[in-house]
Amino acid sequence: MSIPIIVILFLHTFYSVVDAIWIAGLGQSAIITVGYVLNLYYILQKLGEGIGRSCNVMISTSFGANEYDRANNIACHGLFIILILAVLIPVMFILLIKPVCSIAHIEQYTNLIASYFLIPVIFIVFTLLSNYFSAILGSEGDTKRASYIVMAGSIVNIVLDPILIYKCNFGIFGAGLATALGCLVSFLLFYYLYYVKADVVVKLSRQNFTYDR
Repeated sequence: MSIPIIVILFLHTFYSVVDAIWIAGLGQSAIITVGYVLNLYYILQKLGEGIGRSCNVMISTSFGANEYDRANNIACHGLFIILILAVLIPVMFILLIKPVCSIAHIEQYTNLIASYFLIPVIFIVFTLLSNYFSAILGSEGDTKRASYIVMAGSIVNIVLDPILIYKCNFGIFGAGLATALGCLVSFLLFYYLYYVKADVVVKLSRQNFTYDR
């Protein structure tokens, strides 16, 4: 179970390094921007994973007590929280990007940060859900398939980086777009696993949700 988790953590770091390497070719301002943004994006990634791992503990306990309905309900609550965050984070980014850059004395990088981070933040739902699904799958002991899916998204990001940045001439915006598309691929694979193939123990559906504070 541990090896796939190590692979996931390694890939999260690795594609951030690859992003930085390709963006370095755009100049000093671009690489400074990435230094600010990647740390923030890493925090947002861990929101989804953290909520998933918190639910993971309670779900695993429920499995041990043969309370499968409770396990499903816990997973649905986590999903509900993720969807709320997916709405709040883009709104907060749009409203706070300029004040935060001003407080941090990096006003000169505001436009670059917005250009790089805008698409990943608007579509943050794919990042949050991918990390959430990965963690929930771990509650079933199925860390292998979770790592394969995360790996697929990371590879897409790594491959698209030079194409979108240089070949399509999108610059730093292309790097952000590659990140968002990589997360989209992971999300679609998790969606297929949970809602099309549906060969998972935890069932994330409206029928399994009963509000519990």
